Amino acid sequence: MYISVIIPAYNEEKTIGGVIESLVRQTRRPDEILIINNNSTDNTKQIALTYQSKGVRVIDETEQGLAVARDRGFREAQGDIVCRTDADSIIPPHWISSIELFFTNNPQTIALSGPISYIEPPLKYLGAAPSILYEWMVSHKLKHPVFIGPNMALRKGIIDKIKPCSHRLDIHEDVDLSQHLALVGNIRFV
Repeated sequence: MYISVIIPAYNEEKTIGGVIESLVRQTRRPDEILIINNNSTDNTKQIALTYQSKGVRVIDETEQGLAVARDRGFREAQGDIVCRTDADSIIPPHWISSIELFFTNNPQTIALSGPISYIEPPLKYLGAAPSILYEWMVSHKLKHPVFIGPNMALRKGIIDKIKPCSHRLDIHEDVDLSQHLALVGNIRFV
């Protein structure tokens, strides 16, 4: 299974190195890491380019917006599975291997998300509980699982089967994507 990771990035020079390092140190490394540089005016792009020898590719997206950058990453990714995380995330060492195992054991599932833990007070003291509560509340209202943006993965071909997301500003881009995907297949929050 070929696995891609996409990371939308806008002015993330303080954190981009950390997320890339956590990805290249995975117990099962991703096959490609795509940094979608979304008009950064700091050193985000230059820092990301220093990781080219470790499988990082930097793609410039000039239309501003998280959903636009994410969608560009989905189009550029070569993987059978496309994961998405944020530029200020630190990824646990078994993230890619867990995603690969889940999709191998659940061929009917088209997309997957899971909780996140915060690293800054006061939420860091609550572990993953805030993201689990958020997912429970929103999925209860929408009647299907919803994604947590920094921890999502989907089968590459499924993007071509959904209506393009709206890029609306009044809804989180990950919730919007969840609504489109829930119409075409089995999505899971684990």
